[in-house]
Parts: sequence; structure tokens; C-alpha cells
Amino acid sequence: MRTSRAGVALGPTRGARATMSELGGPRRASWTSSDPTRVRPRRGTSPAWETSRPQHSSWRASASIALYHRARTGRGQLVDACLLRSAMYVQGCSLAMSSAAQAKTGSKGYNPDRPSPMRADRTGVVNPANNNYRTKDGKYIQLVGVEMMRHLPGILQALGIPHLLKEMKGFPGNKDMFIAEMDKAFATKTEAEWTQLFDNAGVWHARVRKLEDMLHDEQANACRSFVEVPGVASKLLASPVLFGAGVDDVPTRRAPALGAHTDEVLGPLRAKL
Repeated sequence: MRTSRAGVALGPTRGARATMSELGGPRRASWTSSDPTRVRPRRGTSPAWETSRPQHSSWRASASIALYHRARTGRGQLVDACLLRSAMYVQGCSLAMSSAAQAKTGSKGYNPDRPSPMRADRTGVVNPANNNYRTKDGKYIQLVGVEMMRHLPGILQALGIPHLLKEMKGFPGNKDMFIAEMDKAFATKTEAEWTQLFDNAGVWHARVRKLEDMLHDEQANACRSFVEVPGVASKLLASPVLFGAGVDDVPTRRAPALGAHTDEVLGPLRAKL
């Protein structure tokens, strides 16, 4: 039996570098239901940290299921427990409601007129290399340089503000200045321009996406995060675990309506009365 937990074996981001602070893959993985203008995910409250434990649990559970399957059939298989799918599964209720709403209204993606609850102040971070920044076209990029001393020099070079390197000795007292200067730099280019530049420079980053945009994201769809169920107009979340032994992991029909089987269950009993 072989197992995979990276979640980057499928889709356009396969093989790229990522950290566990990203949700399942690089550049396309920072999902947030908060307003990036003022907030950033925080350990203990962000989807990244909330879903790491469920992802580990799903991996252990799926491995047990696969071992049981092997004991019964003699066949091994690849078990793919994806962090991205696990993160989305944890937020399944919100995703299902968003999917249904978009299917009903014909809309697609995030609506800025429906702001979400805020989390933590993004200006309060100690590490400016692990923060989100607004680009020229109003989108956001999450830097994932968790090891600040390792990543910040390359980030400053890529941003075109290498003169700040000499100010690193003032950390953490001058962190607000760093965030402010990096905000100014990010505002000079679009998300696409920064993404290309960071890819070329080896800067670790992720494109911030709203929860509503996950339904249409290339990576999320490529790694089979959604299923279409007969009789249901909107897409539903797939299981976060995929089995390679031909196990049917796609629902074949929708859940029964209230009272759908009442006559079937009670009919024989009524006939006896």
C-alpha cells in the first residue's frame, strides 16, 4: 500500500514547493473567508491550522480502510489523503451553501458585497515574510516565508526594496515599517505580475482566494474535490480521501427527501393491521 498526503500530485500545481501553512498546494492554496485588507489567518483559527489535524486523521483512517480492504481482497492500492480536500471538507457546510447559491443565482465566485467575519489584524504579525499583501489590481498574495531570516532577504530583493535588508537587525521593533514598505511595493504590480516574478525568483507564495472561488479553482477541480450527484443542481464536496482500487467514491444519487420511504417501510406493517 502506498500513501500520499501532499495533495499536489494532481492538477496544475503538482510537484511545486509548498509548506503545511498552505492548504494543499502552492500558489493556489491560501483560502480565506476573511477580509485580507485588515486580517490574516492566525494559528488556532485559520483553515490551514484547523484542517491539518483532520487531514492527518483522514490519512490514518483511510490507511486503516485500505489495509482492511487488502486483508479481504489481497489487493493493495494508493491512498490519496489530500490536505486541500481535507481543508475544504472541514468547511463543507459553507461550501455547499455557496455552491447552491451560485447555482441558483447564476453567479460565479466571491461577491465583495457580502463581507465575511474578520479574524486577526494582519498588521500585528511579527514576521512580514508570512503575511498577505494587496496587489495593484486589488487581489492578494500570501507570502509563506515561515522562516523569516531565510526567506525575507529574497523577498525584499524580488520586491525591489533591497535597501531594507540592513534594517533587519531592528526586528521585531520595526516590523510595522517593513509591512508598510512591502504594502507599497506590492501595490505597484498586479497579482499575475507578482506571481510570475516570484516564480522566477523562487519566492514562496500563494494566491489568496475567497471561499466562493474554490468552486471554480483549477487546482481544486483537478484534484477531484467536487462531485456531481444526479438530481442535485449544484456541485457537492467529494470525500477528502481517494481510493485507487476502484472503490466507488462518488454518490450515485441524492439523499432521500423527507418521507420518501415512509410507505415502503410502513406498508407491510399497515397490511398486518
